[in-house]
Amino acid sequence: MNNTLLSAQQLTKKVWGRVILKDVSFTMQQGEILGLLGPNGAGKTTIIRCLCGLTKLQHGKVIINGFDLHHHFKKAIANLGVTIENPSFYNYMSGWENLMQLVRADHLNINIKAINDIIARVKLTDAIHHRVSTYSLGMRQRLNIAMWLLVKPRILLLDEPLNGLDPSGMYLLRNTLKQLASQGSSILVSSHVLHDVEQIANHIVILQKGQVIYDDSLVHLNQGNHRVIHLQVDNIKKTIKILNKLQLRFYMQNQIFVIETIKDVDHIQQTLLQNLLVNNINVKAIYTQATSLEEKFLNITNEENNHVSANQK
Repeated sequence: MNNTLLSAQQLTKKVWGRVILKDVSFTMQQGEILGLLGPNGAGKTTIIRCLCGLTKLQHGKVIINGFDLHHHFKKAIANLGVTIENPSFYNYMSGWENLMQLVRADHLNINIKAINDIIARVKLTDAIHHRVSTYSLGMRQRLNIAMWLLVKPRILLLDEPLNGLDPSGMYLLRNTLKQLASQGSSILVSSHVLHDVEQIANHIVILQKGQVIYDDSLVHLNQGNHRVIHLQVDNIKKTIKILNKLQLRFYMQNQIFVIETIKDVDHIQQTLLQNLLVNNINVKAIYTQATSLEEKFLNITNEENNHVSANQK
């Protein structure tokens, strides 16, 4: 049985001759939460716009629940829920009136008690009859979450959904997305908040300069680089030469070396300390820890940058 709900196939987008997306391909499975990551300008928002038909492609196609987006647009988007950047509402209406508009437009068979339960869950009971124009960004995000809970779309595409949320709002968002995924929805989350993506996603796609440089499960990503060495010294230039000599991969973070290790971390640390001692480099601090998604993201994007730079020489 094929559980693929969305398939992006060789998506290519150019603007005034500049390549924004190049041969981007990935799939979203039923019940999956996909974290779409990448530096600013990598093409994350453009991908979401292409997936829902708001941006025209030069090449490639999007298949949503078996329907080609280009040839069967209405049938394809009937399965989609999309929020790009900040959620949009009828600002002159109240939160309640916006929800009722959605209920009528989508012909939802839901009773008032169930709607009130959802409103209470997103903590908007006291403000639900106020005009949306008076809402903060966090309140608008909560109203948006209420809409997802009402509709329960098969596929949900979210661009920076954590913007404006306080810690309780982030907790609510994470739990809501997990609930929807457990009920069979497929969810794409584009976010700069890597810690939160790590807590909810089970599939990671990393973009750089409009291309996919990583596409795999979070489990496989976590199995890759187990630990990193954090090193602080009094002579950065000499240490860089030693790390290069030992062929260790590293990057700098606030004047601290973050050194990637795949195995034999104790042996690598001992060899490194011996080399630093021989070269009269004072070690201020050194410790190892499991790599976070943020560190893996930096490793992958830095490696790709180094690969591109090497090819250009």
